Amino acid sequence: MLRVSVNGRVDKFGKSLFAAVLALSLGITPLLAQGAGAAPQLAQGEAKKKSPETKSPKTTKEAGGKETKTESGPAAKDSKENKVKDEKDSKTSEGKSEKKEKEEVVNELKDATLTNVSSVTPDELIDHAKEYLGKNIKFTANFSSFCTLALNYKPAMRESKKFISFLVKRPDSKVPLSELKLALPIPKETEKSKNKLLTSLREDDKIEVTGKVFSAALDEPWIDVVAIKRLQGAKKSDDDSSDEEE
Repeated sequence: MLRVSVNGRVDKFGKSLFAAVLALSLGITPLLAQGAGAAPQLAQGEAKKKSPETKSPKTTKEAGGKETKTESGPAAKDSKENKVKDEKDSKTSEGKSEKKEKEEVVNELKDATLTNVSSVTPDELIDHAKEYLGKNIKFTANFSSFCTLALNYKPAMRESKKFISFLVKRPDSKVPLSELKLALPIPKETEKSKNKLLTSLREDDKIEVTGKVFSAALDEPWIDVVAIKRLQGAKKSDDDSSDEEE
């Protein structure tokens, strides 16, 4: 506030006060402007600190210059965990299927289904070989072993390249019934169930044999076997039990 004298001049006191007020106002204004501009920057910096950091996917170059993105952070961790879990589940399922396959026991081999099949005994076949010639038969006996008796005999030819032969035992005896010639086509490698049955046959397994008498050479029955069925497994001996324990 200026005081003016009667003659229109500003006295010395008023002039000094005016100069001080003007200088003060000129000094404060830039500071206020600077403070107002810094406030938004400070707020922005605090917001950045509070917001969670997100990592951008890394890019890698493959052969040929093609870029591929690799995830990182929580997403990448989850994908790795899922991948490991899938691999474990796959191995578990494979292990179960293999175990089931090992435990599975094949008890029947069948190449064809015959009609008008007559049930006979091995002794009846041997005593009346010519009467059963060309007929479909079925009998039960104890398995003895594989052999070559029914193979490569010209009057009743079954080549060893295409067939296998086996023996059964006489009823209530441990003696093989060599008069009964049994020929069976060799299974293909893809016929796993047939191969599994043949390789698992043990001496004295009770089996049912179905086939057709194709020859009576030497007055003996020669039979094309089309089916084998294991009715009962052989009793395990003490030696077999000890071998399994080892």
